[in-house]
Amino acid sequence: ELNAEEKETIKINQIDFHFKPYGYNTGIHEAAIELGTIEGELEFPVIVFINEKNEIIGQYSGFLNNTELIKLINRLNK
Repeated sequence: ELNAEEKETIKINQIDFHFKPYGYNTGIHEAAIELGTIEGELEFPVIVFINEKNEIIGQYSGFLNNTELIKLINRLNK
């Protein structure tokens, strides 16, 4: 789980991602941008599937119930 307004630095694959302020007491974390951008648009909420090499192998924008999430995971496992 990642809060897009997280202020702490996050390291992924030896790369540091930082919070980027863009106004008074507001901003967005670079990791949220990296993980949550789908077809050039930043989406909220987004589920991101990452492989053992920390590569994005799937993204889904929106809320899912348990059944829908299991179906999505099963599709990615094929």
